[in-house]
Amino acid sequence: MLSESIILKDVLPTDKFLRLSEDLEVGWRFGNKSYESDTYDSWAKQYVDVSDPLIYMDIATHINYKVRRLVKSKLHFYRAHINGQTSGQPSLIHYDSTRDGFYTAVLFTTDNWHTNWGGEFVCYNPIKERYEYTPYIPNTAVVIPSTWEHRGSNPNNTTHRLRTSIGFMYCDDPKYLKSYNQLIE
Repeated sequence: MLSESIILKDVLPTDKFLRLSEDLEVGWRFGNKSYESDTYDSWAKQYVDVSDPLIYMDIATHINYKVRRLVKSKLHFYRAHINGQTSGQPSLIHYDSTRDGFYTAVLFTTDNWHTNWGGEFVCYNPIKERYEYTPYIPNTAVVIPSTWEHRGSNPNNTTHRLRTSIGFMYCDDPKYLKSYNQLIE
């Protein structure tokens, strides 16, 4: 179990990161929510909207190996959630799982971002009883237990750029694995 969020800088090789960023430039749908009761909407990209699902599986595998070393456990890819936000589209704090043994790696995927535009990642660390803030820096991933509450902050009003991220989720027990068609939501 992690006792604090872990930041992975330059998590992907440049060619993989640029290929992913290019795919995330188109194909967005409005209406993304963490929970049905949420009062906000943001942008989402689903399995049917990606140009090549193998890009996402390749990246999920690449990140999986890095997360395995951090948690010292064999992990299995569970799902990916692709999110996009513009100014004025806040997200609410949420968690990705109620079960222990699940880990989320949130990858910041916009290829050109200025930290003055906001978009930081916020999580609540229940072990240290404090909030942890990570600035949005392209090709950086933040790894947390999936039970931790977190959110991606929307960009502020100094930009109209789309802030994109992918939450890759991994679990240590293969009995929770989904079929391939359910992996990218």
